Amino acid sequence: MFTNCSSSTTSHLIHLNRRNMRCDASEVEDEVVETMIWGEKDVELEREATQDVKDAEAALQRALQSSLFDSQTQKSTQGPMLGENTTVHNVLSDMVDRVSSETSLGELWEAVQKATLALSLAEARLQVLMESARHEASEIEDEVLKTMIWGEKAIELEREATQDVKDAEAAFERELQASLFYSQVHGQVLDGKPTFVDEDEISRGMAEKQLAVDEVYTCEERPDMPIRPMP
Repeated sequence: MFTNCSSSTTSHLIHLNRRNMRCDASEVEDEVVETMIWGEKDVELEREATQDVKDAEAALQRALQSSLFDSQTQKSTQGPMLGENTTVHNVLSDMVDRVSSETSLGELWEAVQKATLALSLAEARLQVLMESARHEASEIEDEVLKTMIWGEKAIELEREATQDVKDAEAAFERELQASLFYSQVHGQVLDGKPTFVDEDEISRGMAEKQLAVDEVYTCEERPDMPIRPMP
């Protein structure tokens, strides 16, 4: 009865240890999946910020090229403002062209300012995202380290549980052998029901077995003697 109780208790403890290990492994897997999701989000945000910077740089480049083109066009079209043969119509046309050029340059300068502001904002956003990415990377490293530690602990717990199972099986085997030996000596079986064996009957059975062995050896020495079957 003590053997059954100890074996049941050991099995229950092993079952609890395995259940705890499964729960720890599930929590570790959830943390790893969450870490991977945050890493993908950081990569996507960094990609968007990089694209914004590239767009702002392209807009600024286009604005500068347009400004240079307008300046060269204005210089090539300008001539002597007034001369001896300059008419009033030419003066008015030159004034209109100058006003139009100034208006275009003003709009161009406004576009350049907007592009510069967008570039500055994109750089600031990229800086914030890079800081956030570094912070998230540090947290990811910590989570990975914790995951590795939990994995090592889970392996150690599994190894201990396996050793406990082996120890419990060995103890149960020893107790089973001891119980069998006790039942053979005192006439008890494993189910707890008492049975009694006559010692004279045991001695008589052993004597008959010994006699049968002697007869076998005798028959081997005398082949002409018939062999009597063993009882």
